[in-house]
Amino acid sequence: MPNTVNGTPVNFTFQSAAGITITEISGILLQSASYKPNTKRVLVMDGNGNRVTSAHSDFFTAATLKWKVKGTTLADAITNTTLVAMGSFVTITACATMPQIVSASNKWEVISGEVSGSNEDVKEISLEIEYAAGIQAVAT
Repeated sequence: MPNTVNGTPVNFTFQSAAGITITEISGILLQSASYKPNTKRVLVMDGNGNRVTSAHSDFFTAATLKWKVKGTTLADAITNTTLVAMGSFVTITACATMPQIVSASNKWEVISGEVSGSNEDVKEISLEIEYAAGIQAVAT
């Protein structure tokens, strides 16, 4: 049965079981996603200490993704629980409700990650990633 929205549409759910598609990662049931644009900000003050210049540089986007791990078998789910290496890159190719983070040609750098779980829940992975136009591959 397809998803149905009655009344006033809102951007609330991730609109599919996966919610997001990442080329390098399998077994995702997206639970939470956030992103924010960032810059390095430098303030210049006048002789009285009042701000007279606000200069922005180093534009980048940071995102945090959290998902429950799934697999077609238990062995597959255990394999999918492995964290991606810090410093590696991932490519987000689909996320209908957050199109700002999607680009088949842009690479997101993996900054940190965490696997958590208990005997009362399935494993959850949290991944912090950043996108900077000038950092798209491992240095040669």
